[in-house]
Amino acid sequence: MDKLKIAVFGVISVLIICALCICGIGTSVTVAYAETSARVLYSGTPLTDGNGAVIAELSADTVVEITGTETEAGYPVTAGEQSGYIRKEYLYFAANGIDELKVASVKVLADGVGRKVELKIAPSPDAESVATLSDGVRLDVTECGSEDYYRILNSDYPYYILKENVTTSLTRNQRVAVIIIAVAAVAAAVSFGMIYLYRNRERFKNKR
Repeated sequence: MDKLKIAVFGVISVLIICALCICGIGTSVTVAYAETSARVLYSGTPLTDGNGAVIAELSADTVVEITGTETEAGYPVTAGEQSGYIRKEYLYFAANGIDELKVASVKVLADGVGRKVELKIAPSPDAESVATLSDGVRLDVTECGSEDYYRILNSDYPYYILKENVTTSLTRNQRVAVIIIAVAAVAAAVSFGMIYLYRNRERFKNKR
């Protein structure tokens, strides 16, 4: 009977390990940058001289260095060899001040277990797919002016993901993991109940 108990423990352990693997706990694709660095959120972002005059227009994801505290003209920054001011709504931060944007912490929601979600180079279904992510991967996202897409923050490139492919609740893989763990718990309860009845069958017979 001890062999049966060991077998039960083995099966339940395998089920739980499989569930945790499917769940993908702690997966992340975020990349941190220096606290004094920021990136431009939109293409055509104006770099001004502090009095409203435009010095240059910066492209999306241009890295700028914050050189001082925020003023009415925006943050004082350097972009390459140019210096000027950029308003905070045109910037996002990788490590410092990220709460200045409406940032949502979400998880990738695939169409089915084992399937992947495509990332686009632009917020359009016709845009090129540049990468894929598995169900359950954690992301920081923000609005990007599209009704259907989020922009992914803290990545090396400007990636976009469909809003319907993210969730703040359980992903499909996590739901499967919960079901597997529940089945394992029920199997454990039934198995130990049977073991108990088997070991005490003589005592139950004597009571009759």
